Amino acid sequence: MKGFINRIIENSFIDGPGNRMAIFMQGCNMACLYCHNPETQRLCTVCGECVYYCEKGALKKKIKR
Repeated sequence: MKGFINRIIENSFIDGPGNRMAIFMQGCNMACLYCHNPETQRLCTVCGECVYYCEKGALKKKIKR
């Protein structure tokens, strides 16, 4: 089984007492309305590899300005 890590937070005091490490995984399919990390809901990590491998040239990577 593979998993894609979105982010690791070494010290987190959110959602309960005490200090803990939080590991956020990429690709959650729950889509909760109250989600603290909506950027993790899709498997896409915005790496741009799909643009390179697209044989039809149908994809572009949009640059934020």
